[in-house]
Order: sequence, then C-alpha cells, then structure tokens
Amino acid sequence: MKRLLSMIFVFTTILIGLSSATEVKAAENNTIIYFYSPSCLGCLELEEQGYLEQIENAGIIIHKIDISGVNDFEIPANVIYNEDERTPSAADLLVSFGDFYSIPVSDQTTPLMIVGDNFYTESEIKRAITSGDFFDEVKDDFLTVDVEAGQAYESKKTLVGFLGVLGAGLLDGFNPCAIALLLMFISLIGFTEDKRLLIVVSITYIFTMFLTYFLIGLGALSALQSIVTGSGLDKIMSWIVFFIVLLFFILNVYDFFVTRNEEYGKVKSQLPKWIQRMNKRILKTFTVELNEKGEKGKIVPVILLTASLGIIMTFTEFLCSGVIYYGVIDGIKYFKEFYAYFLIFMFNVMFVMPMVVIAVLAVKSKSIMGVSNWIREHMSTIKLLNSIVFLILLILFASRLF
Repeated sequence: MKRLLSMIFVFTTILIGLSSATEVKAAENNTIIYFYSPSCLGCLELEEQGYLEQIENAGIIIHKIDISGVNDFEIPANVIYNEDERTPSAADLLVSFGDFYSIPVSDQTTPLMIVGDNFYTESEIKRAITSGDFFDEVKDDFLTVDVEAGQAYESKKTLVGFLGVLGAGLLDGFNPCAIALLLMFISLIGFTEDKRLLIVVSITYIFTMFLTYFLIGLGALSALQSIVTGSGLDKIMSWIVFFIVLLFFILNVYDFFVTRNEEYGKVKSQLPKWIQRMNKRILKTFTVELNEKGEKGKIVPVILLTASLGIIMTFTEFLCSGVIYYGVIDGIKYFKEFYAYFLIFMFNVMFVMPMVVIAVLAVKSKSIMGVSNWIREHMSTIKLLNSIVFLILLILFASRLF
C-alpha cells in the first residue's frame, strides 16, 4: 500500500511539474521582452504608429522594461539571478541580454525587442512586424540569461567609461581658464602674510566652484533627460554642440603647435579679452575687500565675499570648460539616476583637483611662480590631451548625426 501511494505521489508530482513547465513555456512562447525609455523617439514612434498595438492584438504579451529607471518592472521568467541579493536593475538586464544574445554594443539601446532566441533593434522592428517574421519567432523559447545585480556598472566597458569620466574631469580642470583664474586670484591676495586668510579663501573659493559646477551639471542632466532622443530639438542641439566641439578641436590643435614653439601669445582657446579684463576688475575689487575684512579678523564676511566671487568666476569659466562637461553629461543621461549623479560628482572632484594642488603649493611656498612656470612648460601636452578629448566627443556626436 505504501509503495502504491509513493508511486501515485511521484506520478502526480511529475504531472504537476510537466503542467508547470508547459505553462511557463506557453507564457514564454506568447511573450516578448521590450527594452524602452519614455524619452526615446523610436519607442514613441512604435506606439504612435500602432506597432505595439499590432503585437498586442496578435495575443502577444509585451514584457516592458524601462531602462531609464522611471517605471518599475518585473524580472522576466528566463532570467536567473540570486534572489538572496538585491534585485538586478534594468541596466543590468540590458547588459546581460546583450551578452547572451550577442547584441552589438552599439545596438544595446532603446527600442530593443527580445523575440524568442532572436532580437530586433529600432531599424528592424517595423520591418519584422510588417513582414510577419516577428510573429513566427515569438513561438521560439527565450535563451536563459544569468544576471548579477550591479554588473552593468562593473563591466569592463563601464569601468573604462568611469575612468574616462575621471580623466575628462581632471583634464577639464587643467583648461587654461580654470588655472588662469585661480593663479590670478591667489596672486592678488598673495601679498598678505596671514596664512589663515589664504587657507580660508582658497578652501571657500574651490568648494564654491565645485558646488556651483556640480549643480550646473545636475541641471543640465535633468534638461537633457527631458528631451526626447532623436527629436528635432535633440538633433538641433547635437548639431550645435558638434560644431562647437569641432571649433574647440581645431583651436586646441592649433594651440598645441604654437605652445610647442613657445609662442604663448598666439593661444586661441581662451576666454575673450573683454571677459578677461572684466574678471580682473572683479577680482581686484573683491580682493581689496577681502584683505580689508581679513586684516580686521572678520572671517564670515571673507567667506561670503569669496563664495560670491567663486560663483561669478564659475559661470564665466563655464564658457571655456563647459563643452567637455556637456559631452560627459550627454553620455550618461540614460544611466540610473544615482549612478549618473555619482559620475557628475566624481567629474567635479577631479575638475577641482588641479586647483586644490595649486592652492596647497601656494599656501606652502607663498609663491605661485613655480606652479605658473610648470603649467607653461607643459602647456603643449595639456593642449594635445584636450585635442584628443574633443576628437573623441566629435566622433561620438558625428556617429549620432551621420
């Protein structure tokens, strides 16, 4: 009797398992996975032109995954991950599906549809639906995809991107405008013998520039995220930035050759003369007030004056350094918000690092001549590296436009 009951139990278990497997398989055979973004023009076109409706009318379930992180999503049935750890993000899924389905990196963007054991990118989705190939492949099973939480930001290409952001920030901090403004500022207050005043002013000035530049970055990120990718406005902005980057690339290549020949008076990529003259007048006015308040021991007015000066100088300097900053922000606008904020934060940490070093040397040596001479001696190298960064940005924007 016991043997008979055991056999019945095993048989029933097998039937239940087969039934469950059939249900999962049926669900997979009747489902597609759709990576999209609310600001993706191609995604909007698929919806407005009725392609998504055609899929749904055919009785196919669209498993939507918003890679921007704005909308919640369910993990697809064919995804394997450690449930004891944190849930993988949409970016993690996109990277994993890209690896398992051998999707080229350039195509790992929205809109992207996983259909059975195949995938369709923006240029292929409409054709496949119209021809009927799309509906034939829905019958095939999905590939099983292993996903690890956080892998989107730990992959080699992301590590290279992270290091690229750090390098771009450091190089942007070496732009002639940033260095010239800080050297000019320290030189104007350098005659004071009060080292405490110099330290307070330097820290306040650098921190204010960091905070202002960081907030500008967050504002630019929010603005870029609100623009529909591929829309008319997006293309107009891309064209404008493309020509600005092209101009800066040409100017930096020119500056590389003239600084290599030590013809520093011929450098072109710098703030216009009238802005330089205005900055000098502003700096002189502020430093007179700073020294007067400092001599009287009034630290709070010194901090407030320095902070105001830092904000003003940040916006004038942005005319010179903002192009690289914009290029970086445009490249990370689809990242998960926290990670995008982190990258902007790290960009700005590296951006102010040269100013920190210069300030420390100025405080210790009470002279900026050595720093100024070093920058002049290595100006051609700085210009060459800037040219390379602008060339990379030029290629990225060109690939988007042509």
